[in-house]
Amino acid sequence: MKAGFTHWLLSAARRVPESIALECEERSWTYSQLFTASFLLSRKLKSRGISSGSRVAIISQNSPAQVIAIHAVTLLNCVVTPINHRFSHEELKANLSLIDPELVVYDDTLELSSLSTVNTESLPLSSVELFPRKTVEWPEVNLPSDSTGVIFLTSGTTGTPKAVSLTWWNLASSAIASALNLGVDENDKWLTVLPLDHMGGFSILIRSAIYGTAVVLHRKFDASRAMHSIQSDDITMASLVPTMLRRLLNQGLSGENDLRAALIGGGPATQDLLEAAIEKGIPVCPTYGMTETSSQLTTLSKGEVKSRLGSSGKPLPMMQVKIIDRDGVKKETGQTGEIAVRGPNVTSGYLDATETNEGRLKNGWLLTGDYGYVDSDGYLYPVGRREDRIVSGGENISPAEVESVYRAHPAIQDICVFGIPDPEWDEIVVGAVILNNPEKNSVADLLKIRFENLAGFKHPKKLFTVKELPRTASGKVKRSSLRDRFSPE
Repeated sequence: MKAGFTHWLLSAARRVPESIALECEERSWTYSQLFTASFLLSRKLKSRGISSGSRVAIISQNSPAQVIAIHAVTLLNCVVTPINHRFSHEELKANLSLIDPELVVYDDTLELSSLSTVNTESLPLSSVELFPRKTVEWPEVNLPSDSTGVIFLTSGTTGTPKAVSLTWWNLASSAIASALNLGVDENDKWLTVLPLDHMGGFSILIRSAIYGTAVVLHRKFDASRAMHSIQSDDITMASLVPTMLRRLLNQGLSGENDLRAALIGGGPATQDLLEAAIEKGIPVCPTYGMTETSSQLTTLSKGEVKSRLGSSGKPLPMMQVKIIDRDGVKKETGQTGEIAVRGPNVTSGYLDATETNEGRLKNGWLLTGDYGYVDSDGYLYPVGRREDRIVSGGENISPAEVESVYRAHPAIQDICVFGIPDPEWDEIVVGAVILNNPEKNSVADLLKIRFENLAGFKHPKKLFTVKELPRTASGKVKRSSLRDRFSPE
């Protein structure tokens, strides 16, 4: 086991005990208060048999209690497993089965009745003491660098979620690289409207604790509230998906505030969106990254966006990018191929997925499945995502998963699900269907159905009837052909 380091929350509590660590809905916590609350909860978890290496699932919308729970789990050197609170009951059960946690910490303000069918110990977040009056002596807490610290579930193109394992050093090195790239000011406040059960939101929590700076947490994204926060809460940093940026622009967001960087990720930002933001003086910084890279991998500085539209910037410190062909051979400058990445922030593999690990991890490099090219100055230009994955409003959606649910309906003979461009969501989920009996069934009827085992954001917004699905010579559906056919353009 490699040498470890002092837990980031303890380090911040010692260095800057009276600095604000967390703000949420008119309440705030200093680092001293946040550590004390998290440490006391960790003792409660320990009394329930949770110890180093235990997996603890956390299902919650953004909240202070969720933040305290995340830190409490890390203080025990346990494995945090955030699960999307928007999942359907069936999806929750499937993900809990895959992770097999020893404890489920859940937001009891949400409707999570499926938990009653899971044979796992659970703890409601309403039992978390937000401002404990009890004083405690802070013990030394170290995190082993190579221990798994978090497992995130990602939507794969096969419809089966993959469990991405990240170590404490993966998370810490990502935070360090971001700091070296963007800089850190002791007065920084990072607006967090992304969900903490996604890598984009979770990483803000960790890096801010490492820096000793403040997180301004919103329970969910609301354009008017986010706009007010940027204007009134001294926000200096923000992480947004393109849909959020577009809605903020519609609210009248401009550069007349303290914002010094707005990271734009979670899907490609269109040229017209970036140009509109630049015109308003907003310091947008397009990024490329994924759960497997602990968030950012490349980031374009705000001063370069206008001259390098389409680029996501150069690799952050300690990180590497190369473009390869199907045989793994490095491509020449300017040639398009698969993006491969390497660095201390990159996952060492997927949980219980030998075949996937062998296919995607080659000689220390992670094959992303995304495509792009690198120019002569070393800037990455992503040109396409994984062939099938849909990114709608920052949510990754597996077409295969949606197809399997809809295909089981007796009215549907076959279906192909794909994403098409949308001005608000960047992409929306749509499907091309072959109906068993068009005279008795219609796509309008199908669109009214809300399948309980599928999260709402995964349901197709449009369905198109077709007589047959285009296929390759080997019988594979040509998803790209349908995408081209039914896209608004």
